[in-house]
Amino acid sequence: MRNKPTFIKKYPLLHTLGLGICTSLILLSCGKTDSPKNGKNPPSISYVGMSGNVMKAGSNEYINVNFNFSDKDGDLGNTTSSGNFDIYTIDKRDTTLNKYYFPRGIAKYIDPTQGVSGSCSLGIEASFLLLRPNRQKGDTVKLELYIKDKAGNESNRITLPEIYLTP
Repeated sequence: MRNKPTFIKKYPLLHTLGLGICTSLILLSCGKTDSPKNGKNPPSISYVGMSGNVMKAGSNEYINVNFNFSDKDGDLGNTTSSGNFDIYTIDKRDTTLNKYYFPRGIAKYIDPTQGVSGSCSLGIEASFLLLRPNRQKGDTVKLELYIKDKAGNESNRITLPEIYLTP
């Protein structure tokens, strides 16, 4: 397990929210379509990789989950005032749902008349992942990840590789 970068130590709020750094700028797709964008197309995601798979349960350690995303409507990036989130993870052990936002300012990279695609790195913090009472010597977590656009359309879901929690 690698040590936390200095940036995360200086800005624990970003870490606490579980939001990793965005691994690349949002890239607008090349062409326009003939049909108007109206939020009817669900976004899509694909798994890229993880920075590790072992963490101490309840600690401030984290693993970056990297994924690609695209949305034909370009309606990604909910605001905190909307009451909606962008990224969701489900702990398959007990169906605990954690919610995250894309980085602030994503909207300035999106033109709703064009689709949007990019890459993201989400920091999954061990403080949210605890050992189950009957697994005090170690536990395994499977997380499912998906995103939602502003219209409420859910992307496909990806199941992440197992994460091992140590006491």
